[in-house]
Amino acid sequence: MVKVTNIFGDEYSGQAGKAGVFAKWKGRQYRRKYVIPSNPKTTKQTSVRNSFKAAVTLYHAFGSLQRRAYDYMVAGKVMSGFNMIVSRWQKMTAAERTEYMAPFEGIKQIGAGEKDEGTTISTVEELATYSADEKPDVIGDTVFTPGTTGVDLTAYIEKDRGMIRIVSAPTNNLKIDYGSGGRVITGETIADSAGETGTFYTEFWPLDETDIHIYDDETEVDGLAIDNINGKFNFTDTTPANESGSIDFNSYTPVQDAKLESKKVDTNFITWRDYSDDNGVITIAQTAEDGNRDVSIVASGHEDDISPNVSPNAAAATEYIGLEVIGE
Repeated sequence: MVKVTNIFGDEYSGQAGKAGVFAKWKGRQYRRKYVIPSNPKTTKQTSVRNSFKAAVTLYHAFGSLQRRAYDYMVAGKVMSGFNMIVSRWQKMTAAERTEYMAPFEGIKQIGAGEKDEGTTISTVEELATYSADEKPDVIGDTVFTPGTTGVDLTAYIEKDRGMIRIVSAPTNNLKIDYGSGGRVITGETIADSAGETGTFYTEFWPLDETDIHIYDDETEVDGLAIDNINGKFNFTDTTPANESGSIDFNSYTPVQDAKLESKKVDTNFITWRDYSDDNGVITIAQTAEDGNRDVSIVASGHEDDISPNVSPNAAAATEYIGLEVIGE
């Protein structure tokens, strides 16, 4: 479209239909013939375009924490985290793209000293939901012991991290319904979970205060959804039916405003920096391809916690970290 900036000077820019294209060069107005740009679609051009498209798709699939991890990697550069991942992707070989791993994500729960003494809730009331007086609770520490009848637990669902701990191997890949950040997710497949126990993760997290259900293919199975921050435990299908059942968990005393700092090994290049909230929680993500990290956690009145030369996965791992109180 032609743009007129001065009706007396007749200054134009852009395309005027098929009549021509107006532009300026070194302050001088000129017009050239309109031509359809050449697009030979060579094999090399097509490959580059497809690669760029794949990189853009990859970036848009990242969560906000994962994008932030790449933003740290461009500190001091005239580029964005988006530019960084696209550039890296374009330079990767086919084998490197196959082996590529998205940034690792996790939660650090920062507490004062050791975890508090374990607490037990009896399921004698046969309720779907139980609440704890002690909170926040340690992610990954909850254990349900069923009575002689009732719940046949397949998995724990840690809502704060979207972590699924499978304790009874399903026949097929598990599927899960949940909400997260206003999204409603139905039938998300927990890949490679068929016949397996261990730890898996939902695509989005934290999980909302909505109904959570898990399935072995199309058959609903028993799960225990855990809200660690608010100290709530919800049975997703069958409720306990025997007074001998119990829920055991560990809580902790949170340390607020503890500073976590992750750096590339033996450098001052920061790959993450954040402070714990009033629940002692810090979320973190670390790029997988940028080498090991030196991680430190510092809080007023507490001994520093230093973890030198750890892998990106370990640097971002979900874990409880107890800081020793100075003088105790």
